[in-house]
Amino acid sequence: MSAQSALETALRHLGASENTAVAVAARVAAEFRAEVFLKGKGTGTTGNEPTPDFFQPGRTYTDNNGYRAPELTTHFHVEHVTRHPEGGQLRAIGWSRSLAPGSRWHGDFRDGDEFAGWTELSAPLLPGVAL
Repeated sequence: MSAQSALETALRHLGASENTAVAVAARVAAEFRAEVFLKGKGTGTTGNEPTPDFFQPGRTYTDNNGYRAPELTTHFHVEHVTRHPEGGQLRAIGWSRSLAPGSRWHGDFRDGDEFAGWTELSAPLLPGVAL
């Protein structure tokens, strides 16, 4: 189902029930994001697809190369990926912290040209939490 046809379906359901309209709108948003942001890039989740060339939501990355002190290493957990409304460049929004003892997570973001040098961890450090 294309994003356009899903949107038309959502609009038809607006009169049916609020819960149905919300569910359809959420599906439309997910499909739209997949079409616009990730089209042709693969997700890298099955092992048969190419590795994405930008941060992916729900994943944690490190800038550690294995030879740095913990306070110089950063972990970045991605919550959301979006595009600038005018320029179109990608931006990953999430949480970062250093590996120094006692460090805490803080809000952070990375732009499209900052992906080089980051490596995805085998498991995310923060669980996905529904709002």
